[in-house]
Amino acid sequence: MTEQAQEPTPESAPRTLEVDGRTITVKPLTFVQSLDLGVLLESLLADLDRTIGDGSDLSGLLDTFYAHPEALRRMLLLSTGEEEAWLDSLDSETGDRLVIELYLANAPFFLRRISMRRLARKASEEAAGAVQAEAQAT
Repeated sequence: MTEQAQEPTPESAPRTLEVDGRTITVKPLTFVQSLDLGVLLESLLADLDRTIGDGSDLSGLLDTFYAHPEALRRMLLLSTGEEEAWLDSLDSETGDRLVIELYLANAPFFLRRISMRRLARKASEEAAGAVQAEAQAT
């Protein structure tokens, strides 16, 4: 039996941007940080799934993140290691750029989580169909 070749999963990578003469590094979220975000991520991931699908159309990305301000704020603080006062001081253009860099640094994480949600949903639908078929057969 031969193994089927799988496309390599893209790796998350830190991103940088210049803000007021400082280089800010936006790092991918760690596993433990994603656990700490917990429930805050659930509704964001559901909305990202609806908005960006496979990641090829990012036109609604900012609006989706901005609909989840607490999750976004926590992710930005965790990813940059910066203080809340710094985040609060950003102008809107810089904030928009920072959110885009956050997404780019964490795109594999977001897309993987969206894929896992879809697989779980599909498995649940198949299980429900099997239970219904079994009930009808008896």
